[in-house]
Parts: sequence; C-alpha cells; structure tokens
Amino acid sequence: MIAQNTQELQKFISDNNLKRKDGIILFSAIIDLYKPDETSHFTSEIEVLTLPEEMALYILEFFGAEKPEKEMYRTSQQQFVCSDQNQLQILDKESGIRLTISLKQAESSQ
Repeated sequence: MIAQNTQELQKFISDNNLKRKDGIILFSAIIDLYKPDETSHFTSEIEVLTLPEEMALYILEFFGAEKPEKEMYRTSQQQFVCSDQNQLQILDKESGIRLTISLKQAESSQ
C-alpha cells in the first residue's frame, strides 16, 4: 500500500510539473478539508519530502495555528489518490478526515 500511495503522490507532482529545490518540493495549494462534522476551505504552502521508505506532505498552515488538524500526512499512514483533475486526495481513515489539494493558480495581471 505504501508503494501505491507513493506512486499517487509522485503522479500528482509530475502531472503538475512541481520542481524540487534542494530535494524539497514547495508549492501553494487550495485545500478542501472534510471532517465528519464540518468542511473548511483555505490556502497554504505545502512541502513534500522524500524519505528513505516513504514520502511525507506537510501543510504549513497548520504549524503553530490554533487548528487541531495534523500537519503531516505520510504515504505509509494515509491513503493518497491523484484525480483526473490533477488534484490530490488524502484520506486519513483513523480520524475520518479527507483532504482535496489542488494547485493555487498564480494571479494573472492585466
């Protein structure tokens, strides 16, 4: 299962042409957070790290915030699926939380 989750995260990275800088991928994203009793919509920087046996995704908005959600999602512990719309869905079965992550598009200037 870890290998499949890692492949899904790598597909999201590849499909969205995300680049590594010093071994770390950092990008802005729009996140839809679905909890059993509420839904949230926000933006955050996301950092992806490649570890020896798995990959980890950090939602930087949660660091130091009053939000009680996990900031780290790991391919060994959560389920990752890359959708046809180049979105990444993460399911944390333990908490029942589901995240949908899509790239934040740069503001266009006119």
